[in-house]
Amino acid sequence: MTETYKISQEMVSIIEESIALNDLKDKYIDKRFGFNKAKKLAIKVQKLKTAFWHEVTILYPEIDTGHLVYTPGENVVRIKGTEKIKEKHD
Repeated sequence: MTETYKISQEMVSIIEESIALNDLKDKYIDKRFGFNKAKKLAIKVQKLKTAFWHEVTILYPEIDTGHLVYTPGENVVRIKGTEKIKEKHD
């Protein structure tokens, strides 16, 4: 059984902005003279992630956030190890 915990749309926006900025950061690293922009983005990504997980701990104080994962496109966080398992067909 998958254990999921609902999160607000505002929280989803925070973590998805973090994911998008992280992708952008990776692209800047590959560019010439992109290090400074990548560094600024990395700091912003970390602040957004920290804010997101802080909000999760406020919403669900009984859960250790070290065991939670967020899957993009869903309005929930899951306990690690209870993610949906894709079956392999031979």
